[in-house]
Amino acid sequence: MVYGIILLYYEKYADKSIKEFDDLLKKIDPNSKLIAISNSDSILASSCHLISGDNQNWEFSGWDVGLSSIDKLNDSDVVIFCNDTFCHHNPWDDKIKKKFTRVFSRLINENSRAPFLGIAGTTDCAWKEFSIDDKKFCNWISSYLFLMTGSLLKKMNGSICIDENRLDKYIHKDESDQIIWNPSISQELQRHLTQWIFGQDKDSGWYNKNNISPEKKIRKIKTILNEKYLTAICNYYHGKVIEVKLAKRIKLFLWSSMSLLLKRIRHDK
Repeated sequence: MVYGIILLYYEKYADKSIKEFDDLLKKIDPNSKLIAISNSDSILASSCHLISGDNQNWEFSGWDVGLSSIDKLNDSDVVIFCNDTFCHHNPWDDKIKKKFTRVFSRLINENSRAPFLGIAGTTDCAWKEFSIDDKKFCNWISSYLFLMTGSLLKKMNGSICIDENRLDKYIHKDESDQIIWNPSISQELQRHLTQWIFGQDKDSGWYNKNNISPEKKIRKIKTILNEKYLTAICNYYHGKVIEVKLAKRIKLFLWSSMSLLLKRIRHDK
């Protein structure tokens, strides 16, 4: 079974994103099931039934509400997740639609024949190794639109949202408003995220970093950690991390091969 869970927050994006996501699901599998989660009271009506979500950890806690609505998740099932900005803040023309449709369809067919642990979507990469709780990764699947197999979701006990107490352990502010990082977040990742959200360079980092409160910046970092953790946990269980764009797949393969070669050279010295 193919499930599609869309997370809605912005009323102005709701109708188009539902239509585009539903069209994508039907192209992939006409028998797929659409689950729409609303994380905002402003979305009162739409073209489909809405389930009230949970906005504590933004889209991740909302997606978990969608996952909990599935009676039984099988290894051969897949869940496709998206938020309502996927076709607004990201390229979404016929070319990219075909890439997602082709790769997701292939993975669904493979998983139905022989279930595997996997996550797929478009990847980002900082060209260095990061880790969360000693789970390593150098690239990660972007969470605006991604697929996870039933086997991987079951390894995560049917939840993709990191517990809030655990997120507070990863990063929080002390009484003097200083950011406190936990050592379980690698120093490279700490530096990367600090620069991404709190950096002074207006031309780099998160596009919205100068328009939100310090508290929301911490929340944004928590959601980024949650996003990256999905790929990290897939790597930890020796699963497949699949990029939908061929050019990116080739680039990541070459970089990974070169990194592995350099590690072997250092080890042999």
